[in-house]
Amino acid sequence: MPYRWRRTVVTLFAGYGFGKDHDEERGHLNSLIDVRTTKRVNEATPGTCYSCKGADTPRLWAQMGMAEFDGTAFSQLTPQIQNPIGCANCHVEYYFSGEGKLLTLPSPRGTRVEDIAACYQELGFSDWQSPSDGAALAKMQHPEYELYTAGSAHYTAGVSCADCHMPYTRDGAAKFSTHNIAGPLLNANVACATCHTNVSYVTARVKDIQAQVRSTMDAAEDALVAASGAIGQAGAAQGAAGRWGTARRPRRLAWPARAFHRIPVFDRTRMKW
Repeated sequence: MPYRWRRTVVTLFAGYGFGKDHDEERGHLNSLIDVRTTKRVNEATPGTCYSCKGADTPRLWAQMGMAEFDGTAFSQLTPQIQNPIGCANCHVEYYFSGEGKLLTLPSPRGTRVEDIAACYQELGFSDWQSPSDGAALAKMQHPEYELYTAGSAHYTAGVSCADCHMPYTRDGAAKFSTHNIAGPLLNANVACATCHTNVSYVTARVKDIQAQVRSTMDAAEDALVAASGAIGQAGAAQGAAGRWGTARRPRRLAWPARAFHRIPVFDRTRMKW
């Protein structure tokens, strides 16, 4: 089932921007179009949200300084952000710190999910408060770099992002990386066959792993929704509010762990995963 169709997402993100709009990503080419049209953006959105969306941001950081850039209204920066961008400088977990909404990486302890959760716990940081049970929640988003560098087979073998997502192609005698950035399974005979001799086995194994992870993820979502409802109902009972503060803490930690380990399901009908 496509990710955006699961109603659990609406409940889990209630009170946060993603509860208003959580469509599937369409790829780097559409990054600027999508971020400008999403319902999550409004007059209060900071310029920080452009940090991972355009190739113009390093130039503006140099001109304005990062603090001024992040503190500038999203709408004011729009005319100067025209070129989309991608890769590991963006596919990481981050948060907006302070009144200036400064883009910050929560990794002083390390890049494992436990390290980042501990960092947020020490800071007392949360992105929003759940209206259903009062839990203070942090959304860990697209941490591909953290997961990739956590002893993955491809990282250990020295494979880069571009090796799989931008494999070499030829035009006559010229050899260059394709700029049609997409999931490797869309072109497995090129993206995977460079290293793997049995492409059929590899693609079948990837799909099995993704199906298993997706099933676990869906079960975790259902459990979190049930827990949120139970805590909310119990907390609303007379005299119970104080006692249920303890129950909100594992709920706070369970949600980012579930978000951190999200692995999207491959969809051959789209040029993406």
